[in-house]
This record gives sequence, C-alpha cells and structure tokens, in this order.
Amino acid sequence: MNISKNNQNELFYINKGLSFLKQRKYNEAEESYKKAIEINPQNDSAYYNLGYIYQQQQKYNEAEESFKKAIKINPQNDSAY
Repeated sequence: MNISKNNQNELFYINKGLSFLKQRKYNEAEESYKKAIEINPQNDSAYYNLGYIYQQQQKYNEAEESFKKAIKINPQNDSAY
C-alpha cells in the first residue's frame, strides 16, 4: 500500500481535529481541519466537521458555508444536510 505523504498529513490533521473535537477544544479542532483542507480541498468530511465546530460556536453563517462545501464535494454526505 502506497500512501503519499500528503495523504498521511491529511489523515493526521483529520484525526487530530477529531481528538480536539471530542475534548470540545473547538479552536484547536478548527485549525486542524483547516490544515487538512489546505492539503486536500476535496475532503468533504473536513468541511462537515468544520461546519459542526462553527455550529457549536454559534457561527451559523460559517457553519452553513462549510456544510454547503461538504455537500458540493459529496452530495451523498447525508450528515451535511
């Protein structure tokens, strides 16, 4: 199995974001998901989780934009609706 360095870094930031999210460290989680998106702008899960973070912080406009991006990338992502 050949996993590129970018994929490894992307997964690192996704997992790091999830860990922060579970601890309700939303600012740290937000930064991790933004880094994952920087590596792979087509990662719908990162946009979904970023939207969830914004929702928890009552940043509803940002949440809506992130959810829309997740849906645009993957219309099958039912969680983002």
